[in-house]
Amino acid sequence: MVQFLLSALPIALIWSAITGRVTLDSLALGYLLGLVTLTTLHVLGIRYGRLRSWDQPVAIVLYVVGILLSAFQSSVKVAKLVLSPKIKLATGIVALNTGDLSESQVLTALSAHGINTTPGELVIDIADGGVLYVHCLDMEASRPVIEHEQEQRLRLLRRILGERSDD
Repeated sequence: MVQFLLSALPIALIWSAITGRVTLDSLALGYLLGLVTLTTLHVLGIRYGRLRSWDQPVAIVLYVVGILLSAFQSSVKVAKLVLSPKIKLATGIVALNTGDLSESQVLTALSAHGINTTPGELVIDIADGGVLYVHCLDMEASRPVIEHEQEQRLRLLRRILGERSDD
C-alpha cells in the first residue's frame, strides 16, 4: 500500500512539469491523477513496480524519440503526397508479426499504437499470435522500411517491459 501511494508522487511531479504550475493545488491534482492512473492499471491487470533494469528508462526515452521522429518524417511524406498535383498512391496491406504469444498481448497493443501514431500507416486488424495487418498509404515507400521499423519498435518495447530479447 505504501509503495502504491509513493508511486503516485512521480506522476504528480510530471503533471506539474507538464502544466508548468508548481503549486500545491497542481501537485495535489497530479497526485490524484496518479492514484487514478495506478488504480486503473491495477484493475486492468497491468503490473507496475520496481524497474527490472536500469535500461528501461533509456528504452522509454529512445522509444518516444523514435515515435516522434517517425511521426515527423511520415507527416512530411504524407503532406508531399497530398499536395502534389498528381496524387499517385499505391496503397496496400502488410502483415507484421510481433511474436507476442502472451494472453495479455501488451506487446502487440503497444506495437499497434506505435504504428498508428505515424501518418500513412494504420493497423486495421490484429490476428491471433500478435500478427498486425497494416494498411499503408504508399506501399513503395513503406515496404522497404516497415519491417525494420517493427523490429526496432519491438526491441525497444521488450526492453521497456523488462523482457529478455532473443536477438
